[in-house]
Amino acid sequence: MIKTRPILAVCLSAVLAACSANAGEANGTSQAFEPIDLKAPAGTYALEKTHASLIWSIPHMGLSDYHARFTQLDGAITLDPANPESSAVELTIAPGSVRTDFPLDYKMVHPDSKFANWDEEIALEEGKLAAGDGKAITFVSTAVEQTGPRTAKITGDLTMRGQSKPFTLEATFNGELESHPFFKVAVVGFNAHGVIKPSEYDVNLYGGALGDAVTVSFSGEFVHKPEKATGESEAQ
Repeated sequence: MIKTRPILAVCLSAVLAACSANAGEANGTSQAFEPIDLKAPAGTYALEKTHASLIWSIPHMGLSDYHARFTQLDGAITLDPANPESSAVELTIAPGSVRTDFPLDYKMVHPDSKFANWDEEIALEEGKLAAGDGKAITFVSTAVEQTGPRTAKITGDLTMRGQSKPFTLEATFNGELESHPFFKVAVVGFNAHGVIKPSEYDVNLYGGALGDAVTVSFSGEFVHKPEKATGESEAQ
């Protein structure tokens, strides 16, 4: 896993802030939210990659929304149910894993392109993601505000193309399993979404034919990784 202190998921700590009796004061209101009766233990939760998705969409000429996705995600949550705001999350996105499912012969419609397909163009061309440097896309939260019993607004810094900009996510805590039927440990899950402006990262997509608002939608599960007992060997 790439060691950062990112992303999309400190949202979980935000929504779990419902456990706090003073949560309603965070946004200057007296509103109190019903606490979540969280059974998940404190500790580290790793992203369960077979149940994680990151889809993005962008307006196309004002006529439709074009959808694509990233297929390589990694991350972990450090969860503290007793003090949710001290929780942290890591999540990284490999820009080169973009998948558009472009249905036509790319070379037929882009005969002069140096790229083999549209996914490669988006990932590697300088005016787009420019992922050739191998740097991951990351999000680092800076503030959490509870907005409902299971929802929160997360603000932080999104780093992409070598630039970091403020970014806001709306998160929803979906639920938990005390004991997953396959993993036999606790699992938690949530959704999050936000809107990125490509122009803030010096990206002008096809002369403005694509709108300046990319909607990012994440859904994922995180599996508890119990710590080894003191003196327990790696072999055990």
